[in-house]
Amino acid sequence: MTAVLEAKGLEKRFGSSVIVSGVSLRVAEGERRLILGPNGAGKTTLLNLLSGDLAPDAGDIWFVGRRIERLSAARRARLGVGRTFQVLTLFERNTVVENVLIAALGAHARRWDPFTPFRKMAQAERETAEALRKVDLLPLADKRVADCAYGQKRRLEMALALVQSPKLLLLDEPFAGLSSNERSQLLDVILSLPAEIAIVMIEHDMDVALKFAGSISVMQAGRIVVEGSKSEVIADPRTREVYLGH
Repeated sequence: MTAVLEAKGLEKRFGSSVIVSGVSLRVAEGERRLILGPNGAGKTTLLNLLSGDLAPDAGDIWFVGRRIERLSAARRARLGVGRTFQVLTLFERNTVVENVLIAALGAHARRWDPFTPFRKMAQAERETAEALRKVDLLPLADKRVADCAYGQKRRLEMALALVQSPKLLLLDEPFAGLSSNERSQLLDVILSLPAEIAIVMIEHDMDVALKFAGSISVMQAGRIVVEGSKSEVIADPRTREVYLGH
């Protein structure tokens, strides 16, 4: 299948510490890729390199045939790289719909204009409503974010990424801190996303992660040490050694 993302030889150092070392990754259109590994393996740093939140010290990143490793996170988002974070980044005092609408406007050339009433932004409003529908938050559109439950905020962050029509979605521990019921709701959202969106996800909850994954990369000490289909990686003795420690 055609690659939506291809990274080659990525490296990232902080001082004398090498956090990502020689990582190469190919993600096909519509692929569901799970990244596993112990704490400190370099998983989040790798996602930061792919999204543009960090610049690599070495290596190349290609996205839908375009070289992007020197582009900003905002430029990559407009090209179609969506991202969620471990720590929520929402406008708590605004409503659910206002948060998503501001993100929708970020994908348009006109950007957000504080002097233009939200009701006049017809296209962005339609896109916002569709994103909220996908994450089952449309009934809460007018609710203030500060009054939302944590699981609802997690789904709202997903809507912020989806409203920009990503070709690639990077999810950094989206189930962290969720109750069992909230995890189930969010998993349903992720599993129902359009098949053409490629998704790369970091997750420690193995029950939900393995329901999501089609392919898996296992990281250790900044490197990918096991990679393949879900069944291949689960059967590989190195996965048990790295992830379970025995």
